[in-house]
Amino acid sequence: MSNTLRAIVWGGALCAVLDGTCVTLLYGAKGIKAIQVWQGVASSILGAKAFRLGWRSGMLGLLLHCAVAFTVATMFVLISQRIPMAPQHYILAGLGYGIVVFAVMNLIVVPLSAMPKRPTNASLLVAQVLMHLLLVGLPISAAAHHFAKSSQ
Repeated sequence: MSNTLRAIVWGGALCAVLDGTCVTLLYGAKGIKAIQVWQGVASSILGAKAFRLGWRSGMLGLLLHCAVAFTVATMFVLISQRIPMAPQHYILAGLGYGIVVFAVMNLIVVPLSAMPKRPTNASLLVAQVLMHLLLVGLPISAAAHHFAKSSQ
């Protein structure tokens, strides 16, 4: 397996597990069941129907979450190979990428999806930004840095 593929697999897996666990616990603390969290993700393509399909839609939501995690990891790894400073300054690159992913997801992807509109508040927004910084951008960037280093 090439170092590029290793970076994508590790970055995507870390992102999927860390972010997925955190979002499940965050919403769980607000009384929202895990199945509802993942049905919410599935509602991006199924709309409100996702909340009536039980774990079938919950598993679809989890699968979609993983697909996004591996997609954003792939994009970062491939882009960072063209920008030599990204793996070298992986903490700044990861934090910046976390903001970019947050912005793209919340300003483009979610509004264009079939997900029912829901209210947000400042504390949830701050939590989501921090999650994207620390649990999306940084793990992906750290994996890219690690495997870029081991190929030198």
